[in-house]
Amino acid sequence: MSYNKIFEMGVWKTAFNTDLKEYCYNIQSSDKGRTLTNVNGYQSHSLNQSDKELQPLISHLKYSVNNYIDSFLTFERPIKLQNMWININRHGSSNKTHTHPQSYFSGVYYVSKPANSGNIVFEHMGIDTINSYWPFIQSSYQKEYNEKNSVQYQFESISGDCLMFPSYYRHYVRPNLSNEDRISISFNFG
Repeated sequence: MSYNKIFEMGVWKTAFNTDLKEYCYNIQSSDKGRTLTNVNGYQSHSLNQSDKELQPLISHLKYSVNNYIDSFLTFERPIKLQNMWININRHGSSNKTHTHPQSYFSGVYYVSKPANSGNIVFEHMGIDTINSYWPFIQSSYQKEYNEKNSVQYQFESISGDCLMFPSYYRHYVRPNLSNEDRISISFNFG
């Protein structure tokens, strides 16, 4: 018997350290923000990609997303950073389940990620079908969960982590249970 992985894309994780905390709070003080998937948190409008403070991060993102793409696509495709925005989640705030339509790859860079501040959770694309056909997956009968039998996967990230994933991956962010802000910059490439 052999096991063959199919339909695997995955999440690319890199580390990059740059101090953008003050920049994020400055944006928050001048931009009232918007409400999309954020629940009781702050989300900025799209950032000005020419801001000098963002240049090291943007360079890292462009380099990393191209390495990510090269790991599974076999043709050249021009890719462009479409937009980026700030999320500041204080105690109790979270983000609802969503995808990033009209882009190819998305991600999040953690400017500040205190312990217990809420992790990103990815949902299997067939979660509704799996729950319908295999109700035993999320039952007390299941002894252990892994990448083959889970319908959700949680990433425990720290400050400086950067995650990239296909924009069609459904995901949400658990509530911030700490007393410190979780600050991240999300982005889309298309």
